Amino acid sequence: MKAQYVPGHGVMIREWGHSFASVPAKLVFWQEGWLEFGRKQVVAYETRVKRAPVKDPIRSLGVGKYTYRTSPAILRTLPKGKVWRAEPREHNPFWNPVFVVEPTTLKALLTAGKRRNATMYEGVIAYGDLYAVSPSLRADAPKPDAVQAAVDVKWHMYTSAKGLPSQFCAKVDDGQDSPGRDTCVKFDWWGAKKHLPAPPNGRVRFPSAS
Repeated sequence: MKAQYVPGHGVMIREWGHSFASVPAKLVFWQEGWLEFGRKQVVAYETRVKRAPVKDPIRSLGVGKYTYRTSPAILRTLPKGKVWRAEPREHNPFWNPVFVVEPTTLKALLTAGKRRNATMYEGVIAYGDLYAVSPSLRADAPKPDAVQAAVDVKWHMYTSAKGLPSQFCAKVDDGQDSPGRDTCVKFDWWGAKKHLPAPPNGRVRFPSAS
């Protein structure tokens, strides 16, 4: 995985899944986009998300300190001339907490998991153990308490002939009232050239200074 961290290169992603638990309606979602690598981390991403029953698609662009979002609904709230709404950066654009493209995260999964055949692995990792090894999760989420840390994240992964993830699926369910998530991410075009610049400042509404 570390060999993929070449500036100006990336990988195409497609993710789909749903939420579940004691919530009024199940949320079904689908997104596609790109990750751009730097020398040590994912430096940018772009995704286009569709959710049901919500109708508006959302485009997100994570670069630098911000995640920029736009959609028909967002556009209606922006001043004239603005197209993007800037929010504090989310480091993991996936809908599950396992950012499998992180070398430390992938290593922890493979260490604790089992190899089922030449191209399939599966396992379970506690949310607290995932938090300890995942830089993006520590950046995006607060430190879990004892109950949260004990939640199981069940996963399975298929790899390519080169040993890179081709599809990764994870299921998170804390058994309480908060929605769980069951998702799969497909990876294509590892190593493709990709550069995702931030939108022009003049087209962005930034958060108000506090």
